[in-house]
Amino acid sequence: MTWMSRKRSAAGAPCALTDVPARIAAEIDEAVRRCARNPGGAALAELGAVRARWWRFTGAAEAYARAVPVLRGADRGRAAVGWGSALTGACRPEEGLTAHHLARGWLRSSGEPTTEAEIGAAEALLRLHRPLEAIGSLTPLTRSATALTTLGTALATTHRLDEAESAHRRALDLTDDAFAHNGFGTTLRSHHRHSAAAGEHTTALRLAQRHGDHHAAATAFAGLAAVSADTGDLTTALTHHHRALHHFHTLGDHRAEALARHHLGHTLLAHHRPTDAATAHRTALATLRTLGDQDGAGTAALALAEALATDGALPEALDLAAAATHHHAESGNRPAEAHANTRLAHLLETAGHLTEAAAVHRTAIELHRELGDPTAETTAWRSLARVLARAGDHAEAALARRTALHITHECADPSRQREST
Repeated sequence: MTWMSRKRSAAGAPCALTDVPARIAAEIDEAVRRCARNPGGAALAELGAVRARWWRFTGAAEAYARAVPVLRGADRGRAAVGWGSALTGACRPEEGLTAHHLARGWLRSSGEPTTEAEIGAAEALLRLHRPLEAIGSLTPLTRSATALTTLGTALATTHRLDEAESAHRRALDLTDDAFAHNGFGTTLRSHHRHSAAAGEHTTALRLAQRHGDHHAAATAFAGLAAVSADTGDLTTALTHHHRALHHFHTLGDHRAEALARHHLGHTLLAHHRPTDAATAHRTALATLRTLGDQDGAGTAALALAEALATDGALPEALDLAAAATHHHAESGNRPAEAHANTRLAHLLETAGHLTEAAAVHRTAIELHRELGDPTAETTAWRSLARVLARAGDHAEAALARRTALHITHECADPSRQREST
């Protein structure tokens, strides 16, 4: 759940989930009529804000794109913040980052705070897999609970759990809201602290239900589903998954619904239901591709490949695993691209395509080397050695094993590491 979701969820008086679709239609229709009555930058910016509040990001970005050029001063800066967030929400984070940088300049020159532009830029950077830059942008914002929650998420992405936990706790010192608790829960779960994560998501759910914040409730249900699946309580996980899906579908947040359906697929596969898992992943993949979410599509495609392989549909699994590598390459998510190549190589080996498997393992090795991940690189060299030996190329297999051993010794010897740097 992003800071954009928090702002949207907080807007307006609470209403029942069943009443939300009618409210969305009414608010957007009214904003469109205001634009028709009083065309201009302010009305267009308001239309963009209303659309973004209800997860209609493409339409929101279009409205903001028309508003920003005709506004001036702080109004222009505030509209550009909305524009950047809408672009990021519409799976166009590079453009979103540019808009937030423009917003920051316009707000600064008007003497206005730039906090929301900084947070929006950090959200875009996280979607672009640039967490270190996001951390640098967020670290000075010590008085914003939203910034601290987003900082915690960014720090967790770089495996700095102690710092991430500190940021989340500082956020909760400033505010006791569902957004902050859900963010902390997600970070805790990513580091296998399941009991604490469940506690945070449960608190988030209680707060969300008290305030009628259906999106935060959906996010809490999704978090509880993930924790339940991780701890082997698959029946409870399925219940929470379906609650999250129902909420996201009713709210019309298609990306969140697709990601929730993808996670449902993982739980179904763990429940030994590969056919149902494949259906869930396939639906998620179709939506994420339509939305232009390359990274999400890559993750869903690889998960679908794994489900199909489990169900014996190896040819389609190979096609989808290959597609996953391309999606992740397009998104710029190099760790995910390396992982997808590794899984593709293993599937190729399973299918007996040993020459192709060796080539893909070599691609994974190069990616791991670029990422500076010697442990993963060593594993990839050993996998390559196994494939080469199966193919009868024993000399190359022996060389691959020696290379893996050499990297292992380098990692174990600090003096060698210093020399290599």
